[in-house]
Amino acid sequence: GNTENDLASGLERVLTREITEQSPVHVISASQTKQMLELLELAPADDNKTLLTALRGAMGAQFLLRPAIQDTDAGYQARAVLVDNDGQAAEIAPPPGDIAAMVSGFSRMLAAELDVDWRDLKDASSLSDDNFVNEAYLRGLRAALTGDNRSAVSLFQSVLHLEPEMTWARYELGFAYWQLGEVDLARDHFRGSLKSAVDKQNARLAGHASTMLGVLAWQGGALSEAERLYTRALDHYRLSGDDHGAASALGNLGILAENRGEMDVAEKYYLEAKDRFGAVHDQVGESTVYTNLAILSRLRGRLHQARSQQAKAATIQRQLGIGSMLVRSLTQLASIDYELGRGQSARELLDEAETLANDYENPHGLADIALERARRALDRLQPETAARHAEAALAAFAQLEIVASEAAAMGLLAKSALLAGNHESALEW
Repeated sequence: GNTENDLASGLERVLTREITEQSPVHVISASQTKQMLELLELAPADDNKTLLTALRGAMGAQFLLRPAIQDTDAGYQARAVLVDNDGQAAEIAPPPGDIAAMVSGFSRMLAAELDVDWRDLKDASSLSDDNFVNEAYLRGLRAALTGDNRSAVSLFQSVLHLEPEMTWARYELGFAYWQLGEVDLARDHFRGSLKSAVDKQNARLAGHASTMLGVLAWQGGALSEAERLYTRALDHYRLSGDDHGAASALGNLGILAENRGEMDVAEKYYLEAKDRFGAVHDQVGESTVYTNLAILSRLRGRLHQARSQQAKAATIQRQLGIGSMLVRSLTQLASIDYELGRGQSARELLDEAETLANDYENPHGLADIALERARRALDRLQPETAARHAEAALAAFAQLEIVASEAAAMGLLAKSALLAGNHESALEW
């Protein structure tokens, strides 16, 4: 029914979170699995043995889980078939109940079937005793997953109005605000979710909240504060056994080391992060590290190596359909191609990046593209065109409160004014 479709993607995230937090099982999401099957030219309807063999080789999967959720008169009914490497299948079907009961019952039965310990963590669940609140929360997750951040904000606000202690909902609200560029509101909710996560000893959520606060600090130019928060996030992730989170924290620490000019330290962090992402078969994470390594190689003047690394990132992101990340990769690749004298390729890449950024309503991506267009206009001795693009970039970065990028846009405006002979205007920047 419609209710099932509306809630399915949100339920997947909650189930994944519950299982990962309260057992040693790592769950590969349905969306990641579907993307990998498409890369392998397989379909979800193919037989279980074929799928599991392919996914084991590509992602390290040891079991295949085929779930289905129905909204029945007796409550939500979850059923799943769990297939092992030998092709043996077991059914998981807890009694029907409300959303919280269904998630808890399914997670516990899965842990029992896999013969792993279930940790009864106090306040670990992200769900409420109120089924109406849970439905609103799941709809909010679905809205966020589909990129409808305005709807996500409204739904998470209604959840927190009724249940202020739903810490995961506060974190998700902060993330939705961040996606919309509303930085102060995002920061307030990340701080609130961090405090609550520490109070409730939820190390994984504390790691997520610390990471996002670190991102905001970095975007605001507070690099020492960002390093403190990323290091704190790494400690939380290690405590919770979250290898994915730890890899992300290492990558962020690498970025900060790079910004300080400590290239060897940065490369060490990046390579350690890439190894961790590779060990847990996270291609999205690997693609991010390839981008970071490309930036590092470029700073060292190794343009061909940088292009190879950035192209690897773009290939992965294009295959996985990660539009917002691909925008950045294509923009960086275009910039490298310009420096290598591949003007036609660079222009095509930048046009593709701009189309994607508009499709995904990605203001940060559009600002980066405007900055790159300003640089190229200066190279072609076109100060008016350069100034127009730099002004657009500056306005966007100011809205997003990304201080370092604002400074870069101002520098291009000053150069444009000098090139046009407006020395007084150049001094103003």
